[in-house]
Amino acid sequence: MNTLSWSIVTWFEMFQWATAIAALLTFGAVVGTVLTGRIANRQQAEKLLVLDKANADAQRELESERIKRLELERSISRRELFDDIDLSALKAFGNLPAVVQFLPNDQETKRAAGNLYAILQSSGWNMQRYSPNPDLWLPEWDGVVVESFIPAKTDFRKYTDEEKADIARLKEAGDALVAFLKEHHWEARIGSRSLKPLPLNALSIKVGFKSLPRSAPAPAP
Repeated sequence: MNTLSWSIVTWFEMFQWATAIAALLTFGAVVGTVLTGRIANRQQAEKLLVLDKANADAQRELESERIKRLELERSISRRELFDDIDLSALKAFGNLPAVVQFLPNDQETKRAAGNLYAILQSSGWNMQRYSPNPDLWLPEWDGVVVESFIPAKTDFRKYTDEEKADIARLKEAGDALVAFLKEHHWEARIGSRSLKPLPLNALSIKVGFKSLPRSAPAPAP
């Protein structure tokens, strides 16, 4: 084909076809760019979701390990209450009669009982006795067991209004003490019975062995 012999009209038609083809190619390029861009964005978003999930899982694992480490540190460290802690919850029961008993043959238990006795005394409690009790070696006395005199309902009518008020105050003080100790990571609970009869107007606090947390492995025999 001799293109030199083409007329102006032929050249015009050729350029029209070239323009149309170019327009089609441009449109195809735009559509292809949009579609591939959406696919690429979707794939990138999926990758980011996978990375976010992996990061979240890693963070949860790190937090779990941190908590386990803290529990282990607490399990092997001695129980201690420092002088700068807030004692307002205990000071609300100022002049409350209380006795502290402890397991005599364990140094950590004796130290913890002495520390607790001093804290209660600083809170204005009327500390009547601090004495060893060898019966506290049983597992049921592990931690701190707080007891107060709670008579049976059939006997409650025997007590005067003043005695009833003392009984109610002792119960409230026991609950407050247990909550205070738990807040400072001491194992503590309200006891269900006493090895010996409790005085009517005194709170009994028994300090036994420090228990291992449930997540900590038991020591090898």
